[in-house]
Amino acid sequence: MQALFLIVGAIAVAVLVFFVVSLFLPPKVRVAGTMFVKAPAEKIFHEINSLRNWRRWSPWHRQDQEPGMKNVYGGTDEGIGATYRWESHRRKTGRGKLIITASKPFRFIATDIYFMGRGLMKGYYRLDPAEGGTSVTWSFEAYTGNHPLRKLAGLMMDKWMARDFQTGLNNLKQLTEFKA
Repeated sequence: MQALFLIVGAIAVAVLVFFVVSLFLPPKVRVAGTMFVKAPAEKIFHEINSLRNWRRWSPWHRQDQEPGMKNVYGGTDEGIGATYRWESHRRKTGRGKLIITASKPFRFIATDIYFMGRGLMKGYYRLDPAEGGTSVTWSFEAYTGNHPLRKLAGLMMDKWMARDFQTGLNNLKQLTEFKA
């Protein structure tokens, strides 16, 4: 009986620590990746600003990785107002909607992302011209609120998304770089 009380006590302490730690975590998560691409910002911008092009470089929208994924494009063809909806049977891909909300030619694109009922997330693409090419930064922000489980999941977001960001940036690089 004493062992049972020790186990229950240990679980209670662990849960209490979990909640106390979550009080000090930020309610917003940000993940970013940057890559230098030997291509002009104009060429890279076109690949990002036109949502139909995303299937060529985005790790989450590539048709060759998931042939059964349903895609619906709406709004404008590119730039502000362009929309993309997807639905997949794969848990990682899920279903959602993405809208381009800002588009400053050859410099910046912002998106709103609604992914599987988890609320609004924001995506950003910054293009900074540099000697011999462009520095491309892809970032993502999500508001986790004050929910302890979401805040702790936010700590893992960088680990979960960093590989996908690098894959997407590398795909953009291969797609747009000058060929020698």
